[in-house]
Amino acid sequence: LVLMHFQSFRIPNPRNLFILLISILPYHFSGGFSPYVSSRLCRKTLSRQAISKVRDSSHKSVLIENPAVILEQIYEDHGRSFGRYENLNENRGTASMSKEEEEITVPSITWARDDICNAKVAALTADPIFNHTIAQMFREAMTEWWKDHPATSRYTYQGNQEAHLDAMCAYNETVRHQVENILHKKIFPLVRSLFDDLRHEQQLCLYDSLFLRYDGKKLDRRQEAGLPLHRDLGLVSINVMLNDDFERGGTFFEGLLKESMTCHQDDQNPVLFPKGVGHAILHSSNQRHAGVTTTRGQRDIWVIFVTTAELRPQDIATRLKMMAEASDLEQRKVYLKLALKNCPNDGEIWHDLGMTLHSIGKRPPHLVLEYLNRAKELLPRDARIFNNIGTMLERHPQLMKKNQLSSLMAFEQCLRLYKMYSFYNCPDVQHHLETSAWNYAIVLTNRGLWQPALRVLQLIRHDSKLAAEAEKLSNVCRSKLSGMGS
Repeated sequence: LVLMHFQSFRIPNPRNLFILLISILPYHFSGGFSPYVSSRLCRKTLSRQAISKVRDSSHKSVLIENPAVILEQIYEDHGRSFGRYENLNENRGTASMSKEEEEITVPSITWARDDICNAKVAALTADPIFNHTIAQMFREAMTEWWKDHPATSRYTYQGNQEAHLDAMCAYNETVRHQVENILHKKIFPLVRSLFDDLRHEQQLCLYDSLFLRYDGKKLDRRQEAGLPLHRDLGLVSINVMLNDDFERGGTFFEGLLKESMTCHQDDQNPVLFPKGVGHAILHSSNQRHAGVTTTRGQRDIWVIFVTTAELRPQDIATRLKMMAEASDLEQRKVYLKLALKNCPNDGEIWHDLGMTLHSIGKRPPHLVLEYLNRAKELLPRDARIFNNIGTMLERHPQLMKKNQLSSLMAFEQCLRLYKMYSFYNCPDVQHHLETSAWNYAIVLTNRGLWQPALRVLQLIRHDSKLAAEAEKLSNVCRSKLSGMGS
């Protein structure tokens, strides 16, 4: 405001000086000119807010750069999660395992693997975690819960339903007893046996847990009975099947797509199902996956997100990414840089930070491209990265000489991946596919490649928001092709 007044009024007069004075006074008395007071106020404000509240507009102009302040907020949020499930969390301590713990039998499992990276993606139990009777009891309790409470969802589309475990346990004592028994005798021991870095962890606990119902009866174009590609919070995600009388559904894993796979190969389906009612799928929470659209019936599952009492770098980085999504560009950059320090091999952070720096506009294009190429190395099946690499190369053609991918190759790979997501019924893919197709079509027409542009424009549906523009561009392509023919 001071700069604005100095720039606006060249000739000082009493009226202008008065306006300047009343502009300064509120900032002075609020501590705006004192770095110490300012940081104290910011710290106090943050301590009252959950991470999901960071998007509040009153905090967007306050740039938080102190890592200690940021991490304090993350630890406070973790403490709230720990407190919600304190009675269900593992009570292990530093002592050796008791005789009861030693007698726990862990279900046998099989691993689905990533052939490109030679890494484990998801584990499927060969033996059930619990029987059909318990599964049916959970389903009946879910239905009773939704009779008394609004059937809304924070994690999925509004057509789906969810019930958080802490609320269900408080609502139904039988559910609480069964859940406590399953967690301590099956889930926590199984997590320790499968994930080596958690084998000797002092205490495992729940970040969150919920019962979910994907309802195929409510399926339409705007509201799909599934969950788009995403990553979870926590360290390990567990998905337990409660029924099997539905069609489609399942969990799609991006890491199970093969390099040479087409949409018609079934030798390794990237959509996994638990082997039956009471069986589970376990995977690292940072594996990108989707809840495939359920087309008929109701698919009920119990989802569990396991973390540790002491926060680990992966957990911190994931929370920072969530905070970054709700922030303005400068604050997002701060969060993502701190996330990268905690998880330097997380491709999603490299991608998001590269695009943030590009949007801010203070970094040269070749450095932004380096971030995107690093993301591509770590996440070779993420279509978003290829779309953004293609866009960057097209805007800065001088970078193509040193880049392994041309812009055309990047867009081709992007569309190939989106088609595969769509083929396996991942929700909310069509919009992203059409946006990338539009970007690619513009690139092709700018180069006079009319026939390939027409082929790409056919991917945009007639009821799409881009349909009218796509039709205009298609007509231009047809006109050019007919002119060449004559």
